[in-house]
Amino acid sequence: NAFVYASSFKFDAKAEKEIYKPGEEVYVDMNISEINAGTYGINVIEADLEYDENVFESIEFINKNKWEYEYNSSKTSEKYGKVLFTNISSGVKEAEGIGMIKFKLKSNLSDMETQIKLKQITSNDGKNLLSQGDRIITIKIVNDKKQDEPKDEPKDEQKNETKQETIKENNNIPQTGQTRILYIVVGVIIVGCIIALGIIAVLKKKKENKH
Repeated sequence: NAFVYASSFKFDAKAEKEIYKPGEEVYVDMNISEINAGTYGINVIEADLEYDENVFESIEFINKNKWEYEYNSSKTSEKYGKVLFTNISSGVKEAEGIGMIKFKLKSNLSDMETQIKLKQITSNDGKNLLSQGDRIITIKIVNDKKQDEPKDEPKDEQKNETKQETIKENNNIPQTGQTRILYIVVGVIIVGCIIALGIIAVLKKKKENKH
């Protein structure tokens, strides 16, 4: 029985993080590894790119390691979304990056989850197609509002402290005023008493003189 050599490779596509803010750029890095494709290796990879155009306003391809791309962006074409990566210089046998796709998020998005899909990923060893299935990258879009709420809480506490201090100061003002009024009232009473005593003394003298 003749041994049948089965060609294969591994394709990875990952975003640099999972959570993004509206308006940010999402970089999807694409790599190949575990290449078993005979003497000539592989120099072509094909896939169908799918993404939500209501979420992303633009995309851009970034080349790596002599890999170039062709992307069918014509919506009227039957092959719309088809991406072809080629490396004409030589067949690749070692693991390496084949490029990046930069997606620009729209700036007016609500909190949501969305997917970037690279479907029906295939290569060939010169004779046979090598399939890698689909790669689906899920990302979350989160606005600042929810993240900022906890940060505002200490500020509110500080505001409350300031309000309490102001109230204390305000309370002190009438207390000081009340003390002054008491002194004035006591002073008036004392003066009144002195005057009254003076009058009484004068009246006594008058009575004594009469006698």
